[in-house]
Amino acid sequence: MDRDTAAPAAREGFGDRLAKALALADESRDGLASALGISVQAISQVVTGASKAMSAENTVNAARHLSVSAIWLATGQGEPRGTDRPDDSPGAWWDNDTNAFAADYQKLSRADRQVLRKLYEVVRRERR
Repeated sequence: MDRDTAAPAAREGFGDRLAKALALADESRDGLASALGISVQAISQVVTGASKAMSAENTVNAARHLSVSAIWLATGQGEPRGTDRPDDSPGAWWDNDTNAFAADYQKLSRADRQVLRKLYEVVRRERR
């Protein structure tokens, strides 16, 4: 079976999404590490899969720096350039998509819901 007709690839992990976000933003690992105040090795470990993810706070800050959706970056749900980027006005994405969000939330695994709750708390604290 050739690659074009193969079954869909396994769900991408956090490191894959972070690498995609870096490419979309035309940002280097060094640049992101500097913006987050962490080592480039920490970013590289996430991108290569040596480490599974970053803290909720660093995930939100990375999403903000790279202009991608924090929910997409953390969970893979939605689109990279979705309307839930942390720099959007408070409630802008929620007001338009409450029902869709609630339905999608119900489909998330327990672990993904916990990540989303942590992201929500970080964003909420930063908007105060």
